[in-house]
Amino acid sequence: MDISSSFDSIRPTGGHGSITMMIKEVEKQTPDAQQELFLAVIDQLTNSARAMLRRFPKVREYDEHALVNEVYEALLRKLISKDIQNRNHFFATACNHFRWTLLDLVKRKDLKTEPLDENRIPAVNGSDEVEHTEFLLFAMSELDKLPNQYRAIVESSVFLGLSFQEIAVELAIPKSTVHDHYRKAIELLRSAFSGVA
Repeated sequence: MDISSSFDSIRPTGGHGSITMMIKEVEKQTPDAQQELFLAVIDQLTNSARAMLRRFPKVREYDEHALVNEVYEALLRKLISKDIQNRNHFFATACNHFRWTLLDLVKRKDLKTEPLDENRIPAVNGSDEVEHTEFLLFAMSELDKLPNQYRAIVESSVFLGLSFQEIAVELAIPKSTVHDHYRKAIELLRSAFSGVA
């Protein structure tokens, strides 16, 4: 299963600086700022929600548009209260809200997710698909406990389908650092999983 899409197809056309400036205008409650920001980010939010939903094929309550609608009001509250710093922080926060919303639904309905692509997170001790699924659910619930940069890299790879090179550009760090942090993050998640499995 491949959740990857081209980098251009998930990047808002306004660029980093302009979206960050729009965020600041929303914080100042400038007229029309909310609408301008929404138009600038809706494509990437929709693509991110679609990528997240691919991990939950049995979830029928949401499509990508409904999931965006579900979390956008919370994002707007954070924007107005000045809890979001810039473009990267905005999309990371959106990704977290998508994840929390779907995990809550899984917990309430005991739904299953699809296992992660083995090229992205290798098998847990060579286990079967059930354990892959259990690991994915556990990992998604434990992501918030990772260091911020580790979490950003895992989310960008798994939920946005970005390559390590694209993540390096996005976070302005070397590709080797992205690879190293990703590997360490997965080791931390596996270690925590083995402690409860």
